[in-house]
Amino acid sequence: MMLYDNEQSLFQLVSEGDEQAFNRLFHLFLPRLYPLIIKFTRSETVTGDIIQETFIRVWLYRDRLAEIDNPGGWLYTLAANKCNDYLRADAVRLCYCPRS
Repeated sequence: MMLYDNEQSLFQLVSEGDEQAFNRLFHLFLPRLYPLIIKFTRSETVTGDIIQETFIRVWLYRDRLAEIDNPGGWLYTLAANKCNDYLRADAVRLCYCPRS
């Protein structure tokens, strides 16, 4: 079993397609990202969706991960951007939905 000594090495391994490293990265950052996202959304369901979207994006763009100098900061930024997208869409939905 490969030792994952830091976030940078996890990003490097994920960039090479290592699914175990991706799983480790997910479990490493889930407890860090969850409180941030739940603060924004105030919804467990939406928080779960944003976490899923965040890590789908990590996997889809894995070939670029090795170039990232601050993996934790990048993941936080990615998650915060997803939260902002959600809040923006929610605000638009609230503004344009007919009121009864």
